[in-house]
Amino acid sequence: MKIVRVGEHTIKCMITEEDMRYYDVTLEDFFTKSENAMEFLHEVMRMAGDEVGYKPDGPLTSLQIAPGEENGMTIYLSENSKFDPSVIIKQIKKSLGNVISDEIMDKVENATAEEQANFISKLIDNVTKEIAGKNNDGKKKGKRQEDPDVIDLKNLDFQLFSFPGIKEVMDYASMLKPPADLESTLYKDTADGSYYLAIWRGDHTVDDISPVYMTAYEFGRFVSDRKDDLHKIRSHSECVVDTMALPKLSGTLDEA
Repeated sequence: MKIVRVGEHTIKCMITEEDMRYYDVTLEDFFTKSENAMEFLHEVMRMAGDEVGYKPDGPLTSLQIAPGEENGMTIYLSENSKFDPSVIIKQIKKSLGNVISDEIMDKVENATAEEQANFISKLIDNVTKEIAGKNNDGKKKGKRQEDPDVIDLKNLDFQLFSFPGIKEVMDYASMLKPPADLESTLYKDTADGSYYLAIWRGDHTVDDISPVYMTAYEFGRFVSDRKDDLHKIRSHSECVVDTMALPKLSGTLDEA
């Protein structure tokens, strides 16, 4: 376990897979707030106090947990309930590399503190669930994960996402500058008013498509990476934008 100070009021705790085995905790324990997870957090806070002088100014309300390297995890602790979220955002950018584009990160860094906090919460929540699912699949198959990175992009050739409403779809599109010829279709569920966005990679590179997929987790929910599942969506939805939906909504088609 390695604990470092990354800001005036922010502590970064890097937990290895070996640490998690020793303390008998998993990422899933933190989803359910199990007794093991809570005891482990108290131990981490105690160690942070001893090693880097961690002293929260009140109840622990500012805490974020993210997957770490080699099946470990990273815990961010704040001493100040009014801490600057940009510190964690910069750490996330450093960890994710070019999966989230500089343009998107610039918008987030210039957003309000509340918007930044929401971004961190949604991003870590979605990524953590994806990694947990990935690790569980690997355990069931009796195989070691070959590439336990913080991002699992599943099948890059096709992905289907759902959004609660048109506002979330438009907010998502406004954060992107996707390729002008990126094939995508938008559907509206006639039963509950939610929206589905189907995205095909086509001939685009991983660098082009990764930000498109990854940013979708911030505003919507991953549904499937199987093209066959699109037939189920079409059976109870109406097509809103039949082709180049994402470039059209983001404005990149008009700029091409």
